[in-house]
Parts: sequence; C-alpha cells; structure tokens
Amino acid sequence: MGLRLPLLLGLLLAFAVACLMLGVAAVFPVQVFPSGNYACAINSIAPEDCTAGARWVGTLNVLAYGGVIALALWRRWLMVAVPAESTVREATASEYLFVAGSLTVMGIHLGLIQFGPAFVSRLNESSAYGHFVSMENLALPALLQLYLYARPRSFLKMALGVSLLMGMILSPYRAMVVALYAFGFLLPLAEQACTAVWSKRRRQEFPAFCRRNVMTGLFALLLGAAVVQAGIQDTRMRSPSWLAMSMGLSVLPREHTAPADAKEKAPGGQQVIVNRSGQRVVLPAPPADMLMPPGDLKTRLGQRVAFPLYQAVMAGHLVDSGVEMPTLTDQLLRKLRLSDAPNLEEFLFRHIYGGAGLGETTSLIYGEARAYFPGPPILWMMAVPVLLIFAWRYLARKGVETDVLFGFALWRTSFAGLMPILPSLFLQSLALWGCRTFPMQRLKKPAHALLVLALLAVGGIQVWALGAALAGRNDILYARYDLTPGCYVQARSMIAEAIGDAALVHGQSMNVVVSAMNRTSLLVAFPAGMATQPVLDDAGRAIASLSVCLSDPARQAPPEAVAVQKQTQVDRPLSILGLLTAVGFLFALFRGVMIWRGSRD
Repeated sequence: MGLRLPLLLGLLLAFAVACLMLGVAAVFPVQVFPSGNYACAINSIAPEDCTAGARWVGTLNVLAYGGVIALALWRRWLMVAVPAESTVREATASEYLFVAGSLTVMGIHLGLIQFGPAFVSRLNESSAYGHFVSMENLALPALLQLYLYARPRSFLKMALGVSLLMGMILSPYRAMVVALYAFGFLLPLAEQACTAVWSKRRRQEFPAFCRRNVMTGLFALLLGAAVVQAGIQDTRMRSPSWLAMSMGLSVLPREHTAPADAKEKAPGGQQVIVNRSGQRVVLPAPPADMLMPPGDLKTRLGQRVAFPLYQAVMAGHLVDSGVEMPTLTDQLLRKLRLSDAPNLEEFLFRHIYGGAGLGETTSLIYGEARAYFPGPPILWMMAVPVLLIFAWRYLARKGVETDVLFGFALWRTSFAGLMPILPSLFLQSLALWGCRTFPMQRLKKPAHALLVLALLAVGGIQVWALGAALAGRNDILYARYDLTPGCYVQARSMIAEAIGDAALVHGQSMNVVVSAMNRTSLLVAFPAGMATQPVLDDAGRAIASLSVCLSDPARQAPPEAVAVQKQTQVDRPLSILGLLTAVGFLFALFRGVMIWRGSRD
C-alpha cells in the first residue's frame, strides 16, 4: 500500500494554478487586461471591486486546495490496498477495440481539418468540430488510465501513447495538453524515481533507474519542449485579430467617410460603453506604469491565467443580483446532450460577453459554490475534492483501478466544478470497468487487426498534415482592403460570409476572419497562406457588393472601388509535437505488424 501519485499530482496541479492565478491578480489590476476590464465594466462592477473580488476568490482557492492536500496526506486518504487482479496484466480485446474506436474519432476529426473547410481561427475551428472535441475529451482520461497501467513496451502501450499525443495535437484546451503531458509522461518517471530513492538499496537502485530511463527521460524533455512550443504558438495564433494587433497590422487608415455609428470616445480617448443597467460609462484605463500592448503575448498569457478569477467574481455578482441561474438538472442534461437549455458555463458566457452566442466560460469551483451551495463557498470548494478522493477509494477496494482518472478529475474540477465532470467521470469509470470485466479474448486477433488499421489510417493523415504544414497550408495571409474616397462598407456583418462564397468559385472552402475594420478600410485574415492569393481579387469584389458610394447610395459600389493595398504572410512554425506523433505512429505500427506475424508482445 503506497501513496497514489496521480491523485496527489491532480491536487498539486490545482494548487499550483490557484497560486499562479492569485499571484497575477495580486500584481496586476483588472484594467491591465482588456477582456477582463470590458467584462467587469459591462456588468456594472467597478474596477476596484472586480480586482478585490478576484484576489478574494484566488485566496479561497489557494486555502481550499492547500487544506485538502494537507488533510489527505495527514489522514493517508491517498493510500489504499489494491487487489492483485487490478494491477498491470495482459492486454484485452476490449482495450484494443476501445483504443481503435478512440483513434478512429481522432482520425475523422483530423481528416476534416485537413480536407474540409480551412479555418484561420482555431476558436472557430473548435466550435465547428465541437462534437469531436467533446468525444475526445471523454476518451482521453480513460486512455491515460489504460496507458499508465499497460505493460511496458507492449503494442497496447505504444498505441495508447500515440493516441495521447494525437489528443494533445487536436485539443483546443491548453490546460488539457499540459495535464496529459504531466500525467502521461512526467508522472511515470517521477514515480519510478521516488521508488528508487526511497528503496533500502537506493545506492544501487537509483543509478540503475537512471541507466534504464536515459532514452525515456530524453523523450520526456523533448516532448516538454514540444508542449511549450505548441502552447506559445497556440496562444499567439489562435486569434487572428489578436495576432494582427500584436504585429501592428490592425492599424488602419483613418476613415474618409465618418460613419454615424462610430464608437464613442471619452475626452481622454477611452472607449465609452453601455453597461447592463443601460448606463453610459467610460472604460477604465490601466495605470500608466502597467500599460502593456493589448495584443502582446505577455498580456494575453496574464489575462488567460487571471481571467477565471474575474469570471468567478461575475458569477457571484449575478447570484447576488437575483439572476436566475441554470439548475443542476440543466447542468447534467446539457452535458449529456439531452437538453438545449444552457449550462452554467454557457449561461455565464452569454451574460458576461452579452448576446446569445455560442461559447463557455469557467468560473472555477467558486462559481459553482455560489450558484448552488447555500453555505460559505470554501466548504464546497473543499468538499468536492474530498468526495472525489473517497469515490476513488471505494472503486479501488472493488478492484477497479481509476487513480489516474480521478487524479485528472481533481485537476479539472478546480476549473469547472463538480457537476460538469460527473457525467463524463461516470462514463469513463464504466468504460474502464467494462474493459476489465468483459475482456472478449476470443476477439483479440480481429481487435488487434482493427487497431493496426486505425493506426495506419490516422498515421497516414498525420503525415499528410505535416506535409501540408511544410507547404504553408497552416500559414495566415493578411490582406488590407481600402475603399476609394466617397465609398464605405454598408453591411459589415456579412463580409466574412461573402468572402467565403467568393472563395468557393476557386474551389477553396474557407472561413476567413475580419481582424480589423472601419467603414472605409478593413484587414482580412485568410487561411492557407499564399495559396489563397487567387481569391483576393474576388474577395475585393465581394466587399464592394456590400458597400455603397455617396455619389449613388441606391446602388452597390463598383468592383474597382475596393483594392488590395497590402499583403502580409505570417508563417506558422512546424509543430515538434506533430513530428513526434508521426514517429510514434511508425513505431507502434511496426510493433503491431511484428506481433501479427508471430512475435511475442
């Protein structure tokens, strides 16, 4: 009976992120972060109150997870005797089928990205393929559990490893990528190192551990570098508008036709907005000594870290204002795709940002506590991880090993709360129980063949994706269009759709983003880099069809009224993670074929 490191890792990750969020919120006021500043202002929360509330939520978060970690270690809750039959053993046909099915979903998702409409925005792409993202999020924690308990160097272990790498490539959530790396590739090394260090024969065991794991350690370091590169590039390029702003491309010529609906400015140059109460307020400016460019990578990373705290504050503000929140039934039915009523995350997104658009936003476990728990929030914030720990202890005593699954859940609940993860946690536990209870060994050879075919198909698509990236398919092309004096855009909301229709004439299906615009000039971001150049002139004609000139307001502007003035290509570096995944597919396929030909696994 030893300490279960996956559960401890889940708690430590949640505690570390809580400390990081509190640190950023303690140093920087909300005015530094454009999105947080706007969200607080439009919800009628003073910037001082928003900053103070974020710091209070961050403090409760740190105290809650610090307290649970101390209590779990003191009471030895993370230690439980496990039946011998739940430990590492031979792979089953049901596990082969589960991995093959998960890889098939990922392969279809990757194929749609490569051969379907081209998206310039990662956010739009994730929204378009949201059902695939949901299925992958459901499968990945279970794949992670199977991976860590699979026999070392076995075919199943290799197939599970490349499945996790594929999931890291496809996931739009940076927190998910970091967690998969930490649980799947750092944790096993740490566990073996701890065993060697705490051994009575540590002088012999630790050098032997180092010799055995030289290649594994180098791979973990290389994969860590790949994860860092992927995180930085994803943060930098997932929003074409922010990327254009950081590169200075969004600065457009001054309008030569003053529109009636121009954004109102205060005397000091700050934007004037209308808040939820219908009042016109000036958007607060950041302190002069903390002024950072809004599109700067550091600003965006800081905002990404601290913003959940501000969203939690706004969730509490809505509860205090008497706004009717989604019920617990709404939460569960929405997660199971059995209801169209918004869950808490979707509800908060609409209320924080306005309108009824698609999207979710997290309010941490604090927001769930304020919405559904009648007592002090910190009690719920501590009760949720404790409940998960005791649920794991019950399953472990029944022989269902789910320590990685519940460690992952402990990490996820720190962001989303308990209710959003309960349906998926139940289904994942059920899948793991089914794989062990119904091994279906008579189908092992057909299941093995299906897994090899899935690896071959998905690996082939991944190699194609690398070739497309080398050819510049993932690059972004910015084109600035200016209208001639006396002409202006009239139907601005329809521009992206009209350009997409124009691209279809050239056989290119694409989703463009208007990154910056006024009535007489606009910056359009195109996918696939220079390959979209044939579309540019027709895109200009599409813009002209939505514009008018003062000389004849009753007719659309002529095609020559819109011209491309400047083109800028932004190259997307080749993904190290993608290269490692392609190599992993080759190794797994080789191992699978050798076993098929009679070699021992």
